[in-house]
Amino acid sequence: MRGRFSCRSSNGSPITDWRRILAFGRATSANTSIIIGAGGVRSLLGLGAIRAVTESGARIDRVVGSSMGALVAASYAFAVPARTVVREIERLRILDFARIQLYGRGLFSNDPLFELTETLLPEADIADATVRLSVVCTDLISGEAVVLERGPVRPLVAASCIFAGLMEAMSWNGMELVDGGYCSVLPDITKEGNEVVIAIDARQHVAPSQPISKARHILSPSRWKLIGSTLARVSDILFLHQSGAVASRDVDLIIAPPMEDVTILAFRKAQRVAEEGFVATALALASMNRDRKDTCDNRQ
Repeated sequence: MRGRFSCRSSNGSPITDWRRILAFGRATSANTSIIIGAGGVRSLLGLGAIRAVTESGARIDRVVGSSMGALVAASYAFAVPARTVVREIERLRILDFARIQLYGRGLFSNDPLFELTETLLPEADIADATVRLSVVCTDLISGEAVVLERGPVRPLVAASCIFAGLMEAMSWNGMELVDGGYCSVLPDITKEGNEVVIAIDARQHVAPSQPISKARHILSPSRWKLIGSTLARVSDILFLHQSGAVASRDVDLIIAPPMEDVTILAFRKAQRVAEEGFVATALALASMNRDRKDTCDNRQ
Protein backbone atom coordinates (compact mmCIF):
# COMPACT_ATOMS: atom_id res chain seq x y z
CA MET A 1 0.00 0.00 0.00
CA ARG A 2 1.24 3.43 -0.88
CA GLY A 3 0.08 6.87 0.18
CA ARG A 4 0.43 10.17 -1.59
CA PHE A 5 1.25 13.36 0.22
CA SER A 6 1.41 17.04 -0.54
CA CYS A 7 4.34 19.00 0.85
CA ARG A 8 4.12 22.77 0.59
CA SER A 9 4.72 25.92 2.56
CA SER A 10 2.23 28.67 3.35
CA ASN A 11 2.76 30.32 -0.06
CA GLY A 12 2.66 27.04 -1.98
CA SER A 13 6.41 26.86 -2.65
CA PRO A 14 8.55 23.82 -1.77
CA ILE A 15 9.81 23.74 1.78
CA THR A 16 13.54 24.33 2.15
CA ASP A 17 13.89 25.16 5.86
CA TRP A 18 14.56 21.53 6.76
CA ARG A 19 16.58 22.28 9.87
CA ARG A 20 13.58 23.94 11.53
CA ILE A 21 10.84 21.73 10.13
CA LEU A 22 12.34 18.27 10.38
CA ALA A 23 14.62 17.48 13.19
CA PHE A 24 12.22 14.57 13.57
CA GLY A 25 13.79 11.48 15.10
CA ARG A 26 16.08 13.43 17.39
CA ALA A 27 15.70 15.92 20.21
CA THR A 28 14.09 19.14 19.05
CA SER A 29 12.73 22.21 20.78
CA ALA A 30 10.17 22.86 18.04
CA ASN A 31 6.51 22.52 18.96
CA THR A 32 4.46 20.34 16.63
CA SER A 33 0.79 20.97 15.93
CA ILE A 34 -1.49 18.61 14.03
CA ILE A 35 -4.58 19.94 12.25
CA ILE A 36 -7.15 17.29 11.31
CA GLY A 37 -9.73 18.44 8.79
CA ALA A 38 -13.36 17.52 8.21
CA GLY A 39 -14.06 14.50 6.04
CA GLY A 40 -16.08 11.94 7.95
CA VAL A 41 -14.33 8.57 8.03
CA ARG A 42 -11.46 10.04 5.99
CA SER A 43 -10.58 12.17 9.03
CA LEU A 44 -9.15 8.96 10.49
CA LEU A 45 -6.15 9.70 8.30
CA GLY A 46 -5.22 11.74 11.34
CA LEU A 47 -4.84 8.61 13.47
CA GLY A 48 -2.16 7.27 11.16
CA ALA A 49 -0.50 10.66 10.76
CA ILE A 50 -0.21 11.08 14.52
CA ARG A 51 1.33 7.62 14.81
CA ALA A 52 3.91 8.40 12.11
CA VAL A 53 4.86 11.70 13.71
CA THR A 54 5.20 10.26 17.21
CA GLU A 55 7.18 7.25 15.96
CA SER A 56 9.56 9.66 14.25
CA GLY A 57 10.46 11.00 17.68
CA ALA A 58 8.68 14.34 17.43
CA ARG A 59 6.60 15.70 20.28
CA ILE A 60 3.03 16.75 19.50
CA ASP A 61 2.02 19.74 21.60
CA ARG A 62 -1.33 20.65 20.05
CA VAL A 63 -4.10 18.95 18.08
CA VAL A 64 -6.87 20.81 16.26
CA GLY A 65 -9.90 19.12 14.73
CA SER A 66 -13.01 19.97 12.75
CA SER A 67 -16.05 17.68 12.41
CA MET A 68 -14.90 14.04 12.63
CA GLY A 69 -11.38 15.45 12.82
CA ALA A 70 -12.37 16.83 16.22
CA LEU A 71 -13.16 13.31 17.43
CA VAL A 72 -9.77 12.08 16.20
CA ALA A 73 -7.96 15.03 17.78
CA ALA A 74 -9.78 14.59 21.09
CA SER A 75 -9.09 10.86 21.19
CA TYR A 76 -5.36 11.55 20.91
CA ALA A 77 -5.46 14.41 23.40
CA PHE A 78 -7.13 12.13 25.97
CA ALA A 79 -4.86 9.14 25.23
CA VAL A 80 -7.54 6.93 23.67
CA PRO A 81 -5.82 4.10 21.72
CA ALA A 82 -6.16 4.43 17.95
CA ARG A 83 -7.34 0.82 17.67
CA THR A 84 -10.24 1.65 20.00
CA VAL A 85 -11.29 4.58 17.80
CA VAL A 86 -11.11 2.42 14.68
CA ARG A 87 -13.11 -0.36 16.32
CA GLU A 88 -15.93 1.97 17.39
CA ILE A 89 -16.12 3.69 14.00
CA GLU A 90 -16.20 0.34 12.18
CA ARG A 91 -19.21 -0.68 14.29
CA LEU A 92 -21.27 2.25 13.02
CA ARG A 93 -23.87 1.87 10.29
CA ILE A 94 -25.78 4.54 8.39
CA LEU A 95 -29.06 3.25 9.82
CA ASP A 96 -27.72 3.93 13.33
CA PHE A 97 -28.28 7.62 12.64
CA ALA A 98 -31.83 7.22 11.26
CA ARG A 99 -33.53 7.76 14.62
CA ILE A 100 -36.42 10.02 13.70
CA GLN A 101 -37.65 12.33 16.46
CA LEU A 102 -41.13 13.81 16.46
CA TYR A 103 -40.13 16.94 18.37
CA GLY A 104 -37.13 19.23 18.47
CA ARG A 105 -35.25 21.22 15.87
CA GLY A 106 -33.85 18.31 13.91
CA LEU A 107 -35.35 15.45 11.96
CA PHE A 108 -33.01 12.90 13.52
CA SER A 109 -31.84 12.42 17.09
CA ASN A 110 -28.35 13.49 18.15
CA ASP A 111 -28.11 10.48 20.46
CA PRO A 112 -25.87 8.35 18.19
CA LEU A 113 -23.23 11.10 18.18
CA PHE A 114 -23.45 11.54 21.95
CA GLU A 115 -23.23 7.78 22.45
CA LEU A 116 -20.10 7.65 20.30
CA THR A 117 -18.34 10.43 22.21
CA GLU A 118 -19.41 8.93 25.55
CA THR A 119 -17.90 5.60 24.50
CA LEU A 120 -14.59 7.06 23.38
CA LEU A 121 -13.98 10.14 25.50
CA PRO A 122 -13.85 10.75 29.26
CA GLU A 123 -16.23 13.03 31.10
CA ALA A 124 -13.80 15.92 31.20
CA ASP A 125 -13.16 19.47 30.11
CA ILE A 126 -11.31 20.18 26.88
CA ALA A 127 -8.73 22.04 28.94
CA ASP A 128 -7.95 18.84 30.89
CA ALA A 129 -6.44 17.10 27.83
CA THR A 130 -2.87 15.83 28.00
CA VAL A 131 -1.94 18.12 25.10
CA ARG A 132 -3.55 21.36 23.98
CA LEU A 133 -6.83 20.52 22.22
CA SER A 134 -8.86 22.82 19.95
CA VAL A 135 -12.34 21.75 18.80
CA VAL A 136 -13.77 23.67 15.83
CA CYS A 137 -17.53 24.11 15.41
CA THR A 138 -19.77 26.36 13.33
CA ASP A 139 -22.05 28.77 15.21
CA LEU A 140 -25.38 29.13 13.38
CA ILE A 141 -26.06 32.46 15.10
CA SER A 142 -22.89 34.28 14.05
CA GLY A 143 -22.32 32.20 10.93
CA GLU A 144 -18.65 31.88 11.92
CA ALA A 145 -16.29 29.14 12.99
CA VAL A 146 -15.56 28.98 16.71
CA VAL A 147 -12.49 27.39 18.25
CA LEU A 148 -13.22 25.85 21.64
CA GLU A 149 -10.48 25.12 24.16
CA ARG A 150 -12.66 24.97 27.25
CA GLY A 151 -15.95 23.24 27.94
CA PRO A 152 -17.22 19.64 28.21
CA VAL A 153 -15.35 17.59 25.64
CA ARG A 154 -17.99 14.95 24.91
CA PRO A 155 -20.90 17.19 23.80
CA LEU A 156 -18.67 19.76 22.10
CA VAL A 157 -16.91 17.13 19.99
CA ALA A 158 -20.33 15.71 19.12
CA ALA A 159 -21.50 19.22 18.19
CA SER A 160 -18.62 19.53 15.72
CA CYS A 161 -20.12 16.55 13.83
CA ILE A 162 -23.78 17.65 13.74
CA PHE A 163 -25.49 17.78 10.32
CA ALA A 164 -27.35 21.09 10.60
CA GLY A 165 -31.08 20.73 10.06
CA LEU A 166 -31.02 16.96 9.99
CA MET A 167 -29.82 16.99 13.58
CA GLU A 168 -30.45 19.54 16.28
CA ALA A 169 -27.87 22.26 16.82
CA MET A 170 -26.33 22.16 20.28
CA SER A 171 -27.01 25.23 22.40
CA TRP A 172 -23.96 26.24 24.44
CA ASN A 173 -22.85 29.61 25.84
CA GLY A 174 -25.27 31.56 23.67
CA MET A 175 -24.21 29.74 20.51
CA GLU A 176 -25.93 27.16 18.31
CA LEU A 177 -23.16 24.74 17.40
CA VAL A 178 -23.07 22.41 14.39
CA ASP A 179 -20.49 20.71 12.13
CA GLY A 180 -17.19 22.58 12.05
CA GLY A 181 -16.69 21.67 8.40
CA TYR A 182 -19.34 24.14 7.25
CA CYS A 183 -17.01 27.05 8.04
CA SER A 184 -13.63 25.43 8.53
CA VAL A 185 -13.02 22.19 6.65
CA LEU A 186 -9.30 22.56 7.42
CA PRO A 187 -8.95 24.78 10.50
CA ASP A 188 -6.54 27.69 10.49
CA ILE A 189 -4.22 28.39 13.40
CA THR A 190 -1.72 31.12 14.15
CA LYS A 191 1.82 29.85 14.38
CA GLU A 192 3.58 30.34 17.66
CA GLY A 193 7.34 30.79 17.58
CA ASN A 194 9.25 27.84 16.17
CA GLU A 195 6.10 25.75 15.76
CA VAL A 196 5.82 23.10 13.04
CA VAL A 197 2.30 22.69 11.65
CA ILE A 198 1.16 19.50 9.89
CA ALA A 199 -2.32 19.48 8.36
CA ILE A 200 -4.43 16.46 7.41
CA ASP A 201 -6.62 17.39 4.45
CA ALA A 202 -9.41 14.80 4.47
CA ARG A 203 -11.31 16.27 1.53
CA GLN A 204 -11.53 14.23 -1.62
CA HIS A 205 -12.03 14.69 -5.33
CA VAL A 206 -15.67 14.01 -6.19
CA ALA A 207 -15.80 11.54 -9.05
CA PRO A 208 -18.87 11.29 -11.33
CA SER A 209 -21.48 8.96 -9.88
CA GLN A 210 -24.30 6.83 -11.17
CA PRO A 211 -27.75 8.45 -11.40
CA ILE A 212 -29.46 8.60 -8.02
CA SER A 213 -31.90 5.73 -7.58
CA LYS A 214 -35.64 6.26 -7.39
CA ALA A 215 -37.17 6.87 -4.00
CA ARG A 216 -38.41 3.88 -2.02
CA HIS A 217 -40.98 3.42 0.71
CA ILE A 218 -40.27 5.44 3.85
CA LEU A 219 -39.79 2.29 5.95
CA SER A 220 -37.39 0.64 3.51
CA PRO A 221 -33.82 0.35 4.91
CA SER A 222 -32.46 0.85 1.39
CA ARG A 223 -34.19 4.24 1.25
CA TRP A 224 -32.38 5.44 4.36
CA LYS A 225 -29.08 4.18 3.01
CA LEU A 226 -29.77 6.10 -0.19
CA ILE A 227 -30.48 9.26 1.80
CA GLY A 228 -27.25 8.76 3.74
CA SER A 229 -25.24 8.27 0.56
CA THR A 230 -26.73 11.42 -0.95
CA LEU A 231 -25.91 13.46 2.15
CA ALA A 232 -22.38 12.09 2.13
CA ARG A 233 -21.90 13.15 -1.48
CA VAL A 234 -23.31 16.62 -0.82
CA SER A 235 -20.86 17.03 2.09
CA ASP A 236 -17.95 15.93 -0.09
CA ILE A 237 -18.89 18.52 -2.72
CA LEU A 238 -19.32 21.22 -0.07
CA PHE A 239 -15.97 20.49 1.56
CA LEU A 240 -14.11 20.21 -1.74
CA HIS A 241 -15.26 23.58 -3.01
CA GLN A 242 -14.94 25.49 0.24
CA SER A 243 -13.12 28.65 -0.82
CA GLY A 244 -9.57 29.01 0.45
CA ALA A 245 -9.72 25.78 2.42
CA VAL A 246 -6.01 25.08 2.08
CA ALA A 247 -4.13 27.55 -0.08
CA SER A 248 -3.90 30.36 2.47
CA ARG A 249 -3.10 28.21 5.48
CA ASP A 250 0.22 28.72 7.22
CA VAL A 251 1.23 25.07 7.39
CA ASP A 252 4.52 23.29 6.81
CA LEU A 253 3.24 19.94 5.60
CA ILE A 254 -0.10 18.86 4.16
CA ILE A 255 -1.01 15.18 4.15
CA ALA A 256 -3.65 14.41 1.50
CA PRO A 257 -3.53 10.85 0.15
CA PRO A 258 -6.05 9.97 -2.59
CA MET A 259 -9.11 8.12 -1.31
CA GLU A 260 -11.70 8.49 -4.07
CA ASP A 261 -13.56 5.34 -3.05
CA VAL A 262 -14.01 6.32 0.59
CA THR A 263 -17.10 8.39 1.34
CA ILE A 264 -17.55 10.23 4.62
CA LEU A 265 -19.84 7.43 5.85
CA ALA A 266 -17.72 4.45 4.77
CA PHE A 267 -17.38 3.26 8.36
CA ARG A 268 -16.10 -0.20 7.48
CA LYS A 269 -13.02 1.31 5.85
CA ALA A 270 -11.82 3.01 9.04
CA GLN A 271 -8.78 0.74 9.51
CA ARG A 272 -7.67 1.19 5.92
CA VAL A 273 -7.99 4.96 6.19
CA ALA A 274 -5.88 5.06 9.35
CA GLU A 275 -3.22 2.93 7.66
CA GLU A 276 -3.20 5.20 4.62
CA GLY A 277 -2.63 8.17 6.90
CA PHE A 278 0.34 6.45 8.52
CA VAL A 279 1.93 5.46 5.19
CA ALA A 280 1.41 8.88 3.59
CA THR A 281 2.86 10.73 6.58
CA ALA A 282 5.79 8.34 7.00
CA LEU A 283 6.64 8.73 3.31
CA ALA A 284 6.39 12.51 3.59
CA LEU A 285 8.71 12.66 6.59
CA ALA A 286 11.18 10.24 5.00
CA SER A 287 11.20 12.27 1.77
CA MET A 288 11.76 15.51 3.64
CA ASN A 289 14.60 13.99 5.63
CA ARG A 290 16.16 12.62 2.45
CA ASP A 291 15.87 15.94 0.63
CA ARG A 292 17.28 17.75 3.65
CA LYS A 293 20.26 15.39 3.67
CA ASP A 294 20.81 15.87 -0.08
CA THR A 295 20.68 19.64 0.38
CA CYS A 296 23.26 19.47 3.13
CA ASP A 297 25.53 17.16 1.08
CA ASN A 298 25.37 19.51 -1.91
CA ARG A 299 26.48 22.40 0.25
CA GLN A 300 29.59 20.58 1.41
